[in-house]
Amino acid sequence: MTGHFDSHHAQLARSILRRLELVEQALAELDQHIVETCRPWAHQIELLQTIPGLGEKVAQVIVAETGTDMSRFPTAGHFTSWLGWRRPCTNQPAAAPRREPGTGTGGCARCWPKQPARSGGCAAEAISPLGTPE
Repeated sequence: MTGHFDSHHAQLARSILRRLELVEQALAELDQHIVETCRPWAHQIELLQTIPGLGEKVAQVIVAETGTDMSRFPTAGHFTSWLGWRRPCTNQPAAAPRREPGTGTGGCARCWPKQPARSGGCAAEAISPLGTPE
């Protein structure tokens, strides 16, 4: 790389690094606040983390969005559907045509009605083979 790095470049770099430090500090404070707020549900959050690929932050999001009363979901399948987690469609052969992107959740209409992923996408990404956990 060729070029020059003068004192004004150094000042800009220091300013950017200072901003990054402030953002990191604010994120750490928010993370601590979330942990303290979630303390009453620590046991449930720990249980959720036993799911492979599901870390503390995703577990906190699930508890925040669904609560801990699972009686509103008749089955585990209803719960995972509400979250927007994906599973292979069992009502179509592998070569069957899929929906157009953006028109639903994939698979056939009988298995996956149109509904948004309610977990902000993070839960679905946590179990996706292409996604990386937290």
